[in-house]
Amino acid sequence: MAAYVRWQSLVAVALVLAMAPAAGGCKEYSARSKVKEATTLHDEQKYKEAEALLDQAIAASPDLEIAHFNLGMVCYKQFRPGDTTPENKAMADKAAKHLQFYLDRHPSENQIRTIITKLWTGVGDYDKAIAYWEKEHAAAPQSREILSKLGAINFEAGRYEAAVGWFAKEADIAPANGKVSAYLM
Repeated sequence: MAAYVRWQSLVAVALVLAMAPAAGGCKEYSARSKVKEATTLHDEQKYKEAEALLDQAIAASPDLEIAHFNLGMVCYKQFRPGDTTPENKAMADKAAKHLQFYLDRHPSENQIRTIITKLWTGVGDYDKAIAYWEKEHAAAPQSREILSKLGAINFEAGRYEAAVGWFAKEADIAPANGKVSAYLM
């Protein structure tokens, strides 16, 4: 009898262990369903409702890339450039955080980098934008795109000497570029 009870216990433990991955799959399925529903709400321009569903999807499945991407874009839709209120800054930060999650896994998505930069500069958070692009510059010091971006952000921030420095570096790389020369005039 004792052997039978032990055998039943082993079977029960084995079933629990076998079902564990399926439970994780249920969470991901639930998260994907929320993403799908949030997409419909986004299309109906119900951004707050979509944001709430996407927050739930990420809570259920934290590594679900599409949920991070969609949440970043939904927050971006709610973002108001030029509005420096704490609420708008929080929305910009939330959008940037989730888009950065996606960008970390898809580094060639240049449009996402542009959006993140717009989020930061749109609320006057030039230091975050500059820090991000300086890190990119350290990884690719000969990139004209990055040098130009750093010059433009510094110019927009009113840091004219720094802007000229970045544009001068770009001119050193591409001396015949009329666009860079125009910035330096």
